[in-house]
Amino acid sequence: MEGKIIVSIFWILGAFLLWLLFSDLRTVEIDENFLHVKNGKVVATIPFSRIGGVEQEWILFKYPIIVVKLKTVTRFGSEIRFTPHYVFMLLYRQHPVVNELRRLAKTPVNY
Repeated sequence: MEGKIIVSIFWILGAFLLWLLFSDLRTVEIDENFLHVKNGKVVATIPFSRIGGVEQEWILFKYPIIVVKLKTVTRFGSEIRFTPHYVFMLLYRQHPVVNELRRLAKTPVNY
């Protein structure tokens, strides 16, 4: 009986930690002029000119998470976090999406 309780507690704590790590991840699509951020049915379209910075964080030294810091607050807050598509790369190297978003944020938009 004691073992089942301990295992249950570890499962609950593990699920809670996973939720903390991944609950604020969004789905992001990039087109020519905008960053489209989705969270279920809610979509925000953010022009590249509102991007203040782009950084990359690592989870468990293997999985990159891209953090887009915005100049203004959106319905998703002032930071957008997402996991990019897998690209083989060495550890601690920047994902190509980081450089692409930095480049697009500095490029003026022609409507």
